[in-house]
Amino acid sequence: MKSEYGVDGQFHPRFTKQFERIIESWKKRDRELVKALKGGVDKVLVYPFRSDGWATGGEFRGKRKVRVGRGYRIVFLACAECRQTKRTAVNACEFCSETDNATVVFFFGGRKKERHGDYRM
Repeated sequence: MKSEYGVDGQFHPRFTKQFERIIESWKKRDRELVKALKGGVDKVLVYPFRSDGWATGGEFRGKRKVRVGRGYRIVFLACAECRQTKRTAVNACEFCSETDNATVVFFFGGRKKERHGDYRM
């Protein structure tokens, strides 16, 4: 079954360097959180067009977010949705030319206020 963005449901992840650094740093401090973040990634890959809303400011404006535990978020974007809604210039993804429509790019995972202070995510 194809989604509204023409993808057949087989999504694959692409992680930014920032996301990978965050996962590595959390591995040393909180293995349960890393497990929750990885579970969140798996959940997003099933259907990335469903989320807990949109990030509303800062460098993540225009990207989707999903809650993972209390106070933790994953910020991501499905390439098919970004291209179809013509947000490629706004999102300025470093992987845009290298990815296909079945890719989901993960930008951030961690505490809501860890990266942005009072930024609303």
